[in-house]
Amino acid sequence: MTCFRLVAIDGIQSLATDKMNTLKTILCFLLVAAALPWTSGQFPRVCTTLENLKNKTCCPIPKHFAEPCGSDGNRGTCEELIIRDWNYSYSYFEQFQNNDERHNWPHALYNRTCKCNGNFGGYDCGKCEFGYRGIHCTKKKTLTRRNFLKLSAQEKDRYMRYINESKYFLSDYVVSAKFYEDINKDVEAGKDPSGLFFNVSNYDLFTWMHYYSARDTIHLQVAKTNIDFAHDGQGFPTWHRLYLLAWERTLQASVFRVSSEVNFDFGHAHKDIILLKSRASSGKCVYMENYPARLPDVSGHTKRGTSEIANDEDFALPYWDWTENPTQCNSIICSEDLLGVTDQSNGEVKGKYLDKWRVICTKELTNGLTKLCNPNVNISGLKRNTEKEKENEVKNGRNMTFPTNDDVSFALRFGSYDVPPYSKESSCNFRNILEGYTSVKTGYRLPKENNLHNRVHIVIGGIMGDVPPASNDPIFPLHHSFVDRIYEKWLRKFGKDASVLSKFNAPMGHNKNDVIVPMFPVYTHQEMFRKSLDFGYEYEDVDEKGNSPEDERGHDSSLGDCPVPCPPVTSGVPGMWLRWLLMLVIPLWQLLFAY
Repeated sequence: MTCFRLVAIDGIQSLATDKMNTLKTILCFLLVAAALPWTSGQFPRVCTTLENLKNKTCCPIPKHFAEPCGSDGNRGTCEELIIRDWNYSYSYFEQFQNNDERHNWPHALYNRTCKCNGNFGGYDCGKCEFGYRGIHCTKKKTLTRRNFLKLSAQEKDRYMRYINESKYFLSDYVVSAKFYEDINKDVEAGKDPSGLFFNVSNYDLFTWMHYYSARDTIHLQVAKTNIDFAHDGQGFPTWHRLYLLAWERTLQASVFRVSSEVNFDFGHAHKDIILLKSRASSGKCVYMENYPARLPDVSGHTKRGTSEIANDEDFALPYWDWTENPTQCNSIICSEDLLGVTDQSNGEVKGKYLDKWRVICTKELTNGLTKLCNPNVNISGLKRNTEKEKENEVKNGRNMTFPTNDDVSFALRFGSYDVPPYSKESSCNFRNILEGYTSVKTGYRLPKENNLHNRVHIVIGGIMGDVPPASNDPIFPLHHSFVDRIYEKWLRKFGKDASVLSKFNAPMGHNKNDVIVPMFPVYTHQEMFRKSLDFGYEYEDVDEKGNSPEDERGHDSSLGDCPVPCPPVTSGVPGMWLRWLLMLVIPLWQLLFAY
């Protein structure tokens, strides 16, 4: 049995050892190992032993099996992880990028991992791939992601509870506390690796991953630091598709189930230490300092029960259709009971779940992104734009309204997924219009242009307006679920496959066969360039052709100022016959004139 200590902040109890006589409550939450997420970022804790790090191997033995990767049950095998090296075959490669610790990720620490067979999945092949269930991973079930605005009050609250509760569960993944180069030096010296990684909660793991993928290269000249593995390139939709899938699976597992007989009492003013017990391992305690010890619906009164993680496999991420109210966040969503209201005096978000919400990996906490983020160091107060801040932006010429359905429809007219240079500088293609770097009138890239996805981040503002730590805000998954819905509509409408992805000419980390940093086990962008049904989910009101009720009713097919593509040639046969005919006629014609 393992416990870890959470030291609460701001007015909740502290159960220090010297005050145990006055202790009213010790909360023990059983963490069921089977409910832990099977894919996430950085590295499984089980793979951070000195032996694993020395051997550069992450091939754990799954539960109920005796061999690594469940090979005795034909679930998988431990194999060399082949990653394409960064070199000058990539158009965007520069030598300084080899000093970025994310290059050739995750080879810096591991080069042997589990390769799972069939529908088995997870870092140890002990789980199922996305979309499959059952002991043998043969059962296919499709979840439906629905419009948050149309959910019942109970369903809306379920999302908030799962988000909030995921702040209190220790992930079975850890994140690096040092640069990989320093980790390897300590490992070679035989030092205890326990101090090389940070423990992290399920929710904060996803915030940390987004920060890690989007932050600049550290310790290099400012002119050459901008590498973003999740944005500004053709991999933007595919990176976020995997990210949401992993987050959705994790939220399914971050569910309190109340039963039995233990008192919950938060009535005292002194600070708090919450003990959480885990069945995952035995013996020693793991300490997580300065962590938010705040549970939903218990402040100021007592509940009875013990809590364990349930696995709500039917939970699907909702989406927020921001086109339905362009002027402001819909009051149904941004309310006291759900995603909070913004205090107009300081921009801090207040509400049932978001009072004193702790945020991590901000510029303040990472010294302007010049040092690694410690997810256990946080500050209180989630912030968004005030009305005055938005008015000031409007005066500076910025559009501070949410995108419209016409904007979405414009993006969905483009059959080209992406075009050179496959970055935020691309024009006249679906991906960059969706990401928001081009005009939704002309289709062309313009300096300081921010539309669709980007504009939502800017209008919400606060931490959502700062890319690396943006997913601190629980509105982030709802926003990106809608962006993913638009991506899904495009995939169904045009029927394209991963052959449209550039192999070498996109920014580093965005090419067709590049791995999606920092997800583990690894996936490539090619693997995420498939319709949602392949991953076990679909979107409400989107048919097999990508049509939905809100689609434009007119016949506007304008591509702005972009050239209209030539109609595709359905068959090469007529052209072949014409070529052969010319090859025959021209020599005869020449012979005729020769005489």
